[in-house]
Amino acid sequence: MGSELSLFAPETPSRSEDEIIRAQVVVSEPLNVLDYRVPNALKDALAVGVPVKVPLGKRKTRGYVAALVPGPAPDGIRLKDVAEIDAERPKVPAALLELILFSARYYHVPPGELLSAALPASARVASARYALTEEGTRVLSNNDVKDRDQALLELASRFPKGFTVAACERD
Repeated sequence: MGSELSLFAPETPSRSEDEIIRAQVVVSEPLNVLDYRVPNALKDALAVGVPVKVPLGKRKTRGYVAALVPGPAPDGIRLKDVAEIDAERPKVPAALLELILFSARYYHVPPGELLSAALPASARVASARYALTEEGTRVLSNNDVKDRDQALLELASRFPKGFTVAACERD
C-alpha cells in the first residue's frame, strides 16, 4: 500500500537548528508573497496557516505563512527574520491560503490584496478588540489630559467589555 492518500496532513518533522528554513508569507498589504528567514526559536512552531508578524520596511505587518521552504535565499538576497507568531489572530486552513494564492494568480492581483477579503472577521485587523485599562480609567476620572484624549477615553469607557474600531465608528 505504498501510495495511500491520507485525510490528514503529515506531521511537520522537527528541524535541526542549523537547517535554514524560509517562510513564504502572505502579508496583509497589497503585495506579493514575501520570503522571511525562520529563526531557530520558531522553527518547530511555524506551519502553513500560522499567523505571523514580520518586518516590512521600518515597521511590522501581519500575515500568514503560505509555505515553508528549506534552503537559504538566492545569492545576493538577505532575508529578514519572522518577528513572532501573531497570538491575536487565529490560524487559517491551508486550503484557504491555497485558494487565495490561486485567485491571485488567476485574477493577476497581489495575494495580500485578497487576504483581508478572504479572512474570517476574527482574523481581520479591524476586528481587534480594545479595552480601557485601569490606568486609563484613573486618568479619565482625574480629568488631567487634553480635551481630545479625554473624548477618546470617554468613548472607550462606554464599552466596558471592550470595543472594535468598527464599533466606535458606528457609535
